[in-house]
Amino acid sequence: MDELQGAEEVAFVVDDVTTIIKDAVENTIGTSPYQHNRVNQWTSSVVETCLNQLTKLGKPFKYIVTCVILQKNGAGLHTASSCFWDNTVDGSCTVRWENKTMYCIVSIFGLTI
Repeated sequence: MDELQGAEEVAFVVDDVTTIIKDAVENTIGTSPYQHNRVNQWTSSVVETCLNQLTKLGKPFKYIVTCVILQKNGAGLHTASSCFWDNTVDGSCTVRWENKTMYCIVSIFGLTI
């Protein structure tokens, strides 16, 4: 039992990271309509909030956080990522959030130190 608990303390827990992302986006953007002049502020705020919350978890990770905000206007967006890492402890999480006027896509990669 202690081994399982110890493993979870140093594991990348996707559910915890998903909650952090959703809270950061909701608190930053919420129901605001898309405004081109606020996108830089929003993306910076989402990334910084996620990083602050992740470091509060106290896990031995280096984090990479990306945030894309896209206006809902029919344009397409395709992304891909690939990682060469230790699947037993490293991890990633991507959340697509949306409201009536925009999409916000946040990806977090956690790499053990």
